[in-house]
Amino acid sequence: MMELVVAGMYVFARLAGLFGTLPGLGSAGVPGLARLGFALPLTIVLLPAYGPVEVPGTVVGLLCGVLLEALVGIATGTVVAVAFGALSLAAEIISGQIGFQAAAMMDPLTGAQNGALGSLATWLATGMFFGSDQHLGCVVALGRSFEVLPSGEVGHIWQVGWVVLRVVTAALDTGVQLAGPVVIFVSMVNLGLALLGRMAPNLNLFFGVGHTITLVAGTALVALALPALLLTWSHFVQAEGFGQLPALWDLAR
Repeated sequence: MMELVVAGMYVFARLAGLFGTLPGLGSAGVPGLARLGFALPLTIVLLPAYGPVEVPGTVVGLLCGVLLEALVGIATGTVVAVAFGALSLAAEIISGQIGFQAAAMMDPLTGAQNGALGSLATWLATGMFFGSDQHLGCVVALGRSFEVLPSGEVGHIWQVGWVVLRVVTAALDTGVQLAGPVVIFVSMVNLGLALLGRMAPNLNLFFGVGHTITLVAGTALVALALPALLLTWSHFVQAEGFGQLPALWDLAR
């Protein structure tokens, strides 16, 4: 009986760590008790398949085991969240280029100050994340983690940092690539306005209507490119966010 109780603690700790960092559910706008409420019924569902486990000989050993399981869940959710943030990074870069950055606002989903375009990208990404059942994919993936990394066998948790670092690098690269076309287009518009200003100084185009032209042109391009950006971002989350999870669990063993 005690072995089953300890297994339940381990499964619950791993699920709680996942829901604490998962995009959307792990945001500042979701109460902590709600996340634990999601973890409890899933623990009951998963426990028969992955319990019981060996009971540690001391209370300290038990607490360390629970902490390690929570860190596995946190690392799993962090990898997905980092891949998820690639779109927000691209939106912030675009905002700075077309002039939306000055209109910063508090995003209730993340609790941080973002530009209007960055907040819109976060909400669209969250809607697409849940609408395409990627959050359920996280739960399925975590269920598979117990096959690769059974409860109580976490021994090298520090090695997951290499996987997290790899995903961070990929997210930064993808965010810049997603923002690249808009940044180049806006730069060309600014260059054209600057050349016209040099050719006809009395028109003063760059300082008179340059910001308006940049804002309108950049917004129109973003609206046209948004479906492609979301699709590319979704493929990236699947490839890097979920694709790197087996390597993470294998390194933690």
